[in-house]
Amino acid sequence: MNYRVCRQGEELGAYSLEELRGRRTTGEFTGAEYIQGEGMSDWQPLDLVLQQGYRVTPPPLPSSVAVAGPNYAVVWGIVALGVVLFAVFISLLIENVRKGYLSVLNQTEPQRFLNEPRPQAVAAASKPVVWTTNTLTQTDAIKRAREFRIREWLDGYEQRGRRNPAVDAEAEQFIRVWIARSYGGVEATNALSLAAESDMLANNPTCTDPLVLTVAANESSNRADSNSRFERALAAYPASQHRAYPQFYAMVWLAAQEETNSSRPDELRAPALEQLKNCFADGSFTPDDQQEIAEIFVNGWGRRFLAGNGDSICKIADEAGTNYQWLALVLKGQNEINEAWKARGDGFANAVTEDGWRNFRSHLSAARNALTEASNLQPDFPLAPCLMISVSLGDSDITEMRAWFDRAVAAQIDYPGAWSEMRWGLRPRWYGNEEAMLALGKAAVNTGRFDTDVPRKFIDCVYDVESEEGIPAGSHIFGRSDIWPQLEKIYQGYIAEPSQSRQQNGWRTSYAVIACYAGKYDVARTQLEALNWTPQPDILAQWGLDPTLWTLEVAARTGPQGREISAAEASYQKRDFTEALKQYNGLNSAAVTDERTKKFIKRRLAMLQQP
Repeated sequence: MNYRVCRQGEELGAYSLEELRGRRTTGEFTGAEYIQGEGMSDWQPLDLVLQQGYRVTPPPLPSSVAVAGPNYAVVWGIVALGVVLFAVFISLLIENVRKGYLSVLNQTEPQRFLNEPRPQAVAAASKPVVWTTNTLTQTDAIKRAREFRIREWLDGYEQRGRRNPAVDAEAEQFIRVWIARSYGGVEATNALSLAAESDMLANNPTCTDPLVLTVAANESSNRADSNSRFERALAAYPASQHRAYPQFYAMVWLAAQEETNSSRPDELRAPALEQLKNCFADGSFTPDDQQEIAEIFVNGWGRRFLAGNGDSICKIADEAGTNYQWLALVLKGQNEINEAWKARGDGFANAVTEDGWRNFRSHLSAARNALTEASNLQPDFPLAPCLMISVSLGDSDITEMRAWFDRAVAAQIDYPGAWSEMRWGLRPRWYGNEEAMLALGKAAVNTGRFDTDVPRKFIDCVYDVESEEGIPAGSHIFGRSDIWPQLEKIYQGYIAEPSQSRQQNGWRTSYAVIACYAGKYDVARTQLEALNWTPQPDILAQWGLDPTLWTLEVAARTGPQGREISAAEASYQKRDFTEALKQYNGLNSAAVTDERTKKFIKRRLAMLQQP
C-alpha cells in the first residue's frame, strides 16, 4: 500500500511504508506529517502509523476538511456535501509536535505518566472555553482564504492572463474549480477531474499562460509532469503581465519538489526571495492579507521556505513597512521558534550541549517578545497567541499555555492549531495526564458550539488517550463510563444543530458506528432506523465496514435473538470458529422471524463454512 503524505497543507507525494520509514530515519520527514492510506479517507500522524500501524478511526466532523495539499480530491469530496464550515489549515504545528514525540525538556529518557496526579494540568484543562460575539469561526477563515485565492488566481488570469479564445473558458473553469474544492463555492461539486484537465491544458499548444500552467502543475498526477509544467510557467512569466505572487508560488513549489534531486532549489532561492519582495510592491499583497500570508508561511506551502530562509523572509516583511508590522512580528516569532529547536537538537535533554540550551532559551525568548507584541497589536488574530502556546510548551508551563489558548480561541473559537497545541501540552510526556486530556475535551463539548468543530475535539482527546495507552488498532475505549456520555452529547448535539442539517445523515452514520464500538447496539439501531437502514457508505468505508453485513449485524444483535447472536459473535471474534459455526447452525434451525436476522445468520454461516 502507498500512503499520501501531507505536511501543513502541502502534499509531498505517495510512498510505501518502507520509504516512509527511510525518510523518517534520514530526517526528511519529521514524523508529524499526516498520511493517508490508499482507499482511506482519514489522515493520521506519520509517527503514530509507524509505531502502531494505520488505525481505522471514525471520521472527524462530517463537514470538516482533511489536511490537504495541491491535489484537493479529499477536500472536494467533503465540500461536495455542500460544506465549507471547517477547512483545516493545520492539525499540528510541526516543529513542536515533533519534539513532543521525544520527551519533556527536562527528561533524560522517555516516560509515560498516564495517571500520575497532575492537578495543575487538570485545572488548566477544565476551565470553560470563553468567547464573545466578535469571536470568529473557521467559516470566516475560509471565506477570507477564498477571497485571497480568487484575487490572486482567478482575477489574476481574467485581468492579466494570455486569454486565447480556444482555451479561455476551459482555463477559467479549471481555476474556479481548483479554488472551490479547497475553499468552497458552487463549483466545488463540478465533476471536472483536475488531474485530467491539467493534462489537457498543459498538452494544448494554445494554452501558454503561465498562471494556468502553474495551476496545472499543481494538479498534475505525477511529479515529473508537475516539475515540467512549473518550469514552463517560470519560463513564460517574465514576458507576461502577471504580478509576482503566482511566480513566487511556482518557484517555491518547484524548489520543494526538487529538493533532494538537483541543484534547482539553490538556483531558485534568490529569485524566489526577489519575487516575494515584489509581492509587497506590486499589489499582490495588501495589509488586509497579513493573516493569509502568515498562514502560508507558518502552516501552509511556504513553511519549508521559511524554515530555510527565515532571516531573509523576515527582513523582507520588516522592510514592507508599518502596515505589515503584525506579519513581520509573527514571521520573526516563528523563525525564532525554528531556530530554538535547531539549537537544542532532537535528542534527549542529557544530550543537549550547554550552548544548545543557552541558544534554545535565547531564541524562545526572542520569539516570546515578537509574538507577544504581535498578539497585543492584533488581539483578534489567532495565530500569534497560538504560537505562544508553542513557546510556553518549551519554556513555561501548562498554566501559561492555557492563558494563550484562551486568547487564541477568543479570536477564533475553532482555530485548529490552538486546540492541537493545547492537547499536546496535556500529554503525560509534557505537563498532563489522562484526566487532563479528557477534561479539555469535556470543556469543548460544554461549549455547545455545534455550529463549529469544537465539541468534536473531545474525540481527538479520546484518540490521544488511546495512543498513550497503546490501544491496538481497531479497538477503542468509546464505551467507558467517562467517555460514552460525552460522545452521546456530541452526536445528539450535531444531529439537532440547524446549521448541520445537510450533514445529518453523516452524523447519524458516524454515531451508529461509534455506538457499535462502544457496545451500544441499541443506539446504533436507533440511528440506522432514522436512516431507513441506509448509512452513508463513504463513512463506513473509512472504518473498513461492509455496509450490508454491518447493518444486518446491528439488526441481528438488537432483534428477538439478540442474546444468542451476541454469544455467537463473541465466539466468532475470539476466532473459535468451530463453536461459532455450532451456534449459528443452531440459530439457523430455530424459528427466527426477523428477516434481517435471518440474512445475517446466512451471511455468517457462509463465511464460516468456507474451506
